[in-house]
Amino acid sequence: MRKFLLLFIAALALTSFSPAASAGAYCVDIDDVDNVTVLVDLNAGPVAVTPGLNEIEMNGERYLRIIANEGVLFTELTIVDSYDDSERSIADQLQVLPDGRSYIDFSSTFPEDETLRVRTQGAADARTASFTLNIDNPAKAELQLKDVNIPLQAGSNVIKFEPTSESIYEIVPLDYYSIYSLTHNGQAVDRGDGYRYQVKVADGDVVDVVTVYPDVDCSVTFSLTGDDADDFIREVDVNGRAATNWAAPGFSVKCGSVLTLRGRTDEYEVISFTVNGAVETFSSEVSLFIAEDTEIKVDVRKYASYKVTLNVDDPARVTAYRGYINDGETYELQAGTNTIEILRKNPFFTLQPAPGCYIKTMTVTCQDDYSPAELTKPSVQVPVTDNDVVTIVTAEIVRDQKAMVYVHQSELAAEDFSVKRGDTSALTLTDGYNELPFYDRDNSFVITNALEVSTRVYQNDEPVELDFAGYNFYVDLTDGDVLKIFYDCVPATHKVTVESDADLADVDVLMDHIRPLGVGEAKALEFSHVSIAPKAGAAISVEVNGEPLTADADGVYALTVNGDKTIKITRQESSLTEISASKSPKAVDLLGRPASKGLLILPGKKILK
Repeated sequence: MRKFLLLFIAALALTSFSPAASAGAYCVDIDDVDNVTVLVDLNAGPVAVTPGLNEIEMNGERYLRIIANEGVLFTELTIVDSYDDSERSIADQLQVLPDGRSYIDFSSTFPEDETLRVRTQGAADARTASFTLNIDNPAKAELQLKDVNIPLQAGSNVIKFEPTSESIYEIVPLDYYSIYSLTHNGQAVDRGDGYRYQVKVADGDVVDVVTVYPDVDCSVTFSLTGDDADDFIREVDVNGRAATNWAAPGFSVKCGSVLTLRGRTDEYEVISFTVNGAVETFSSEVSLFIAEDTEIKVDVRKYASYKVTLNVDDPARVTAYRGYINDGETYELQAGTNTIEILRKNPFFTLQPAPGCYIKTMTVTCQDDYSPAELTKPSVQVPVTDNDVVTIVTAEIVRDQKAMVYVHQSELAAEDFSVKRGDTSALTLTDGYNELPFYDRDNSFVITNALEVSTRVYQNDEPVELDFAGYNFYVDLTDGDVLKIFYDCVPATHKVTVESDADLADVDVLMDHIRPLGVGEAKALEFSHVSIAPKAGAAISVEVNGEPLTADADGVYALTVNGDKTIKITRQESSLTEISASKSPKAVDLLGRPASKGLLILPGKKILK
């Protein structure tokens, strides 16, 4: 019995030992702590570690960064999973700092089961292999290891490397066409991504890079087949200069030249495009690097088309594009009737109003009239069929309505602060009140819901609800409206009461600089502005909650709502109470001479006529 008890205690002790980290910690096994720097918070100092197993508290951070110190290489980065006794290398996730040091950002999905094993070695000791790179002109290409440049000299360069983590190199031309040929152990290397060459080297390998092109001519011949194929090529450039004789027999270019073809891909479908038998893709513009005699074959088919009538009142107010705007081809329009060609592959055209203009109405044969919302866009696609008649009426934008927009703490929303018109054009607004001229087509205005702080929107002090998706607020304004936007703030609702013994026809009482207030009660959000301005000839005094309010230099009384307010407006009588004719003799000046005719007002005296 005692024997079994001892065995049970021993087994319990073994199960209590585990290299796995506790909740909220990562487990890392490091061979030489002098070779690495360990960071949990990139803005804080290094974490103290010891040789062997370390349980590192992550303090809510997701990634643990381990940096190989200068002159040190990682020789192993392996995740050991105790759950299924498996191991997997993550050395392919190594990255390089600007100073050339390697690092890994380790994130554990199951920290209770996983341990990262880190093995390092001094670079000089670890780089036991080497390869030779021969280059004629190192000013035209770079050798890179994990995006870090390795200095080269003309001729032979012996590059030492660590066979496990430093076997893949890239040779990058300093301009797209600056390498004539590149071979690895005598075998030609293709550009892996169309720009840079990648080679995986082993000890003793040889890489040859030739950047100088031979001074020879390369013939270029074109074979164009299909419907009206001779008209497919719009333009040919050689090294950026137009070539006018490209279709002539015997056309050639210098080895290393760049041949650029521009085709009418908006009018033709490219059935096939080959260069020396290799299938390529023909976009509207294609650049080819010529390093040998080249045969270019293009088979095309012209798109079918049909006619449409487009009636325009003023072509200066709108541009019509064939197909998409990005295609860049426009129709020449005149006032009145225009016949335009539509390609069947893109059975539509696109209208774009000129700056300061809009499309007022548009009708298309056998279609419902376009709504104002459909026409109030930066551009409008118009699907049409054969012989359709399209009529558009344009107008200049006249923003003859006005609203006020109040913004509170927009800096808290940062880049999420965005208010746009219905046509997606952005408004430039600042904190406080902003006067907003608009016209009906500017609706609906769109206010973006900020991600980091709360956003609240009010129209005439009534809350506006978010759209269903929770991304935007949509507001349709009418003349005299007030739009208020608050970030990280819930404005309180207060009551403003106006009392007056004066005729308010002689006084302008405004809330939010635009909404008239009359005698009585009105609801007002916190931070609302109220102004009382007597008209010419009117004299008033103003009290707020029983306290006198002083007018500004322009004679306007103003206050900001921060609680319930009672505003009392009292008419002030003039100090001039009577004007009557004097029965005194005619007025004379100080010398006794009769004064000129008119009214004379003498201090402390009657008025003399």
